[in-house]
Amino acid sequence: MLIGKRGKAKSGICMADKFSITLRGRDLCNELMGRVSVVEFFFLHVTGQQPTDDQIFLLDAMPVSLAEQGMTPAGQAARMTYAAHQTGRYQAAANTAPMMAKHKPAAPPRKA
Repeated sequence: MLIGKRGKAKSGICMADKFSITLRGRDLCNELMGRVSVVEFFFLHVTGQQPTDDQIFLLDAMPVSLAEQGMTPAGQAARMTYAAHQTGRYQAAANTAPMMAKHKPAAPPRKA
């Protein structure tokens, strides 16, 4: 089964030959490796443009903001449940699920 177009594969994002790998018009080994951060490389790879200082700051801050979610009620409940019974890590996660829901669950439909 053919997936995609017939013929030689072609990409505007990168090219390679036996001497180099070119990504978005820049040599991977000679221009990018050791000279740009992971955030700069990611932005260049996705958009094809060099990021501004503000874009680098924002993209760099995003994963940091995801790393610490421990001071939420759900996180505290999970820690307390796990501390009380350390083999119950799945129970700790299950106990926090209602706290993470945006809305109260709807009442089940009444039987006629």
